[in-house]
Amino acid sequence: MNARLTSRQLDYLRSLQQQLKLQTRVNCEVKARDVAILKWCEEECLVNFVPPKGDRFDYTQELLASVAERLVQLGYAPLDETLARTSLEQAQQGKYEFKSNRTGPRANRVLLAQRTGSDDTWQILDVAQNELDLAAYEQLVLVENLDCFYQLVSFALPLAPNALVSYRGDHVYAQGAQTLRKRWLETGKTMDYFGDLDAAGIAIAFQLGCHRIAGPSFKRFCEKAHSSALSAEQFQTLQQLTRNQELAPQLREYLEYMESSQSGLLQQWLQQEPLEWLTIQALGN
Repeated sequence: MNARLTSRQLDYLRSLQQQLKLQTRVNCEVKARDVAILKWCEEECLVNFVPPKGDRFDYTQELLASVAERLVQLGYAPLDETLARTSLEQAQQGKYEFKSNRTGPRANRVLLAQRTGSDDTWQILDVAQNELDLAAYEQLVLVENLDCFYQLVSFALPLAPNALVSYRGDHVYAQGAQTLRKRWLETGKTMDYFGDLDAAGIAIAFQLGCHRIAGPSFKRFCEKAHSSALSAEQFQTLQQLTRNQELAPQLREYLEYMESSQSGLLQQWLQQEPLEWLTIQALGN
């Protein structure tokens, strides 16, 4: 049974095909990749011999035309087509699938929460982020914890009427969420964060480039904050944040209280609490 060409070998043949549109032959030093391809060509009776590594070989327009024709006969995607990125699209191109060349089925997927007409009901949607028209939204809100994301009805978030509310992402949705954030930041519009109000949560929001983070009034924060919400692993991060001059004065007030009381506030504890947006970065940063 003849060996099957890999996606990298097919990409190499495509590059040769492009070069041969401008010249009649491409002379190159034979490498392991060429040996594998030419062995396949020999098995398909397209060449008479396979030169050893280190020799020179001429790929000609005639040879590439024969290779392209034979590939289609065997059920491969045509050489003049870029190999598709999904299994469904690859199936339309030919009989062979190349998983290493495919985009994962969830690579562009994100979880969105959308009101269904009243403030009492939310609908969770799994959508392709690259199909979202970001011009239709005024605000992007990233929700840190999945359990809170599924229960947004329990939180009094101050949202714009056309806010885009998305789960921050985990190992399943991380790639799509990251691409969505990148696209959104390019619009220059507000990106907000709703998560734990502790050192880790604020650090994540700051690193992601969020403009604001949701939280209660400072008075209410002091009343509800608890030491169980600030693990010892966060102390160093907290010290770095309190000394970060890029953070807005209002948020620094919360951080200074966290440091003095060694306490924080988990997202789950914010149920039914009036929330406001706390600016993360100081003006000019």
